[in-house]
Amino acid sequence: MSNLADRFVKAAAARAGETALILARGRGAPRETTFGELARWSDGYAWGARRAGLEPGARVLLLVRPGPDLVAQVFGMLKAGLAIVLIDPGMDRRSFLGCVETAAPEAMIGVPVAHLLAARWPRTFSSVRRRWLAGWPWAPGASERMRHGAIEPFASTPVSPEATAAVVFTTGSTGVPKGVIYSHGNYGAQLDLLARRFAIDAGQVTLAGYLPFALLCLCMGATCVLPRVNPARPASVDAGPVLDLMKRYRPSLGLGSPAFWGRLAEHCATSGARLDSLRQVLLFGAEVHEPILRGLRAALPDEAVVQTPYGSTEAQPISTISDRELLDPALLERRAALGVCVGTPIDGVEVRLVPVTDRPLSEVTAAPGAVGEVAVRGPMVTAGYLHQPEQDRLHKIGAPPGAWHRMGDCGSIDEDGRLWLAGRRSQRVETPAGTLFPLPVEARVNRHPAVRRSALVGPGARGAQRPVVVIELIDSTATQATREAVVSQIMNLLADDQATRVIQDVLVHPRLPVDYRHNAKIQREAVAVWAAEAMRGRATMAAE
Repeated sequence: MSNLADRFVKAAAARAGETALILARGRGAPRETTFGELARWSDGYAWGARRAGLEPGARVLLLVRPGPDLVAQVFGMLKAGLAIVLIDPGMDRRSFLGCVETAAPEAMIGVPVAHLLAARWPRTFSSVRRRWLAGWPWAPGASERMRHGAIEPFASTPVSPEATAAVVFTTGSTGVPKGVIYSHGNYGAQLDLLARRFAIDAGQVTLAGYLPFALLCLCMGATCVLPRVNPARPASVDAGPVLDLMKRYRPSLGLGSPAFWGRLAEHCATSGARLDSLRQVLLFGAEVHEPILRGLRAALPDEAVVQTPYGSTEAQPISTISDRELLDPALLERRAALGVCVGTPIDGVEVRLVPVTDRPLSEVTAAPGAVGEVAVRGPMVTAGYLHQPEQDRLHKIGAPPGAWHRMGDCGSIDEDGRLWLAGRRSQRVETPAGTLFPLPVEARVNRHPAVRRSALVGPGARGAQRPVVVIELIDSTATQATREAVVSQIMNLLADDQATRVIQDVLVHPRLPVDYRHNAKIQREAVAVWAAEAMRGRATMAAE
């Protein structure tokens, strides 16, 4: 079964009359859709694409709200041998339009605002020759009409494992968004890894805080509960209705971002609610901070397991670690030296540390020191980017199949085979005295009880950067005297260690900028600009 849609077809045939998707709908009752209904609708969408003249391999941009129609559209397009294009809905307009131009889709299914954008920027959408309107079944060109008129099941188009199933754009939180090419083989390997490592199987009820997780679970025959979550702002989710859904449907597995689960943990702490049906929780997408893990642990049954898999859009999952291991005092103590532990590699995934350089690498060689850039290889690793050969040269080592992917993260591997992340390659600070990585330094600084979070940045040119620690205080109204006292204490803390003694500047920021999606990834590039300006201002005042 090379075509990913066949995985869903098989699961749907086995559970045709059973509930596949449960969609929360505000004040109304949740909408329940069976596997059989999704399968029939996907047949209709496949026939609609075929009638529209779309040939296998054509790219279809989907800009539709999460729900059963979007699920049916995804599997319908895949059945027809088409490649779906998914763009993060939370990115800024300029980045979004850049993604559309890069993808050059031949067709689009979108909500009204997507069509308004297409009308406003016709040159960007000039490749789109077929358009359907989603959510307005009475309007001309309504997407719902695509699936009408199917008189028989649609046999999935045979494809090779290397054929493109989807183009998924990165968020661009650490650079320009890139279109990652997912093959049918990549998705199949991802499903196998998830099922094997996390024991996801048919008949299980799952709560998915992010639609792509739901799509994978449906391919495994699991029932998916989709709460009302703004995919661009998961940290803003209303936790109360989500807990009500969980009481009603009793999911045993929960999947979502740390921002999503952090909101649920906060709600449980203040309301006394429990997550008593869950036996496993998977947190994807960003670093998981200690308070979220402790909050979840307090609300979960003792036998439940929290896993924090590590990966990226280009390669996931790579490794994983449980909350109990991550919260072990001995492991926490090592953060100031090593950074963030992301556990041991999942079976079938190879991990190597390669030299830290901003140049392309032609072969996998060992990093000369304890810290190197993380490179991974495995069947779930994507082969490259869409129309971005320079990014392929920078991020890939070797040619597919079997190419290695450079994660852009730097780290080390301890004596027990656990991978520790020290920070992004692009965010390392190269001083005349050596290289500093953000995460170990920030872990040391964040121990101070007055610090909410911190960022190590390095204004200046590589090799001559000036290391600066920028902190955000828990008490944003702290007096100048208090701020100065905290800065002095942190300077003493840094001076106590040989590795951080080179840092001579600590600044206080009113509110460190973080990524829009997870509210967790500090935008260190922006902080570096702010720090450089602050340092210039301080130097000017001193001169006067």
